[in-house]
Amino acid sequence: MRADDETYMNAALDEARKAALIGEVPIGAVVCMRVSLLVAGTICANTVKMRLTTQK
Repeated sequence: MRADDETYMNAALDEARKAALIGEVPIGAVVCMRVSLLVAGTICANTVKMRLTTQK
């Protein structure tokens, strides 16, 4: 594993921890290109589900 890979994985894990802290499913994601981290974020499944169920 390259050092960059470990850095990107740690960034994704940090995002997952952020999601868990707000009661979301702990999923973190990063988008990388070559040696640059382009985007980091969380997937907020619970929030989307709540939003979808209240838009009747």
